[in-house]
Amino acid sequence: MLMLTTGFMMCAAALWLAVYWSMGYQYSTAIPLIFQALSFLTITLYWKFRRVYAFAVIQPALRHGLELAAGDTSTRHRQT
Repeated sequence: MLMLTTGFMMCAAALWLAVYWSMGYQYSTAIPLIFQALSFLTITLYWKFRRVYAFAVIQPALRHGLELAAGDTSTRHRQT
């Protein structure tokens, strides 16, 4: 399931790139490109070493980092 969601997130990052490039923003494309490269690296390392725990920790951390890099400062993740 984690591999499936990783694939979806990589597709979403590619869509984000296409939208930003079509709007003419070249600076903001670095965030999804870095995310895609790191996701590809973690998938490759998972296939090579079969360490599901490391993969399961790194991928959600990448997604959270992507949210922070995109400027998500909402408090919806906190419980009140």
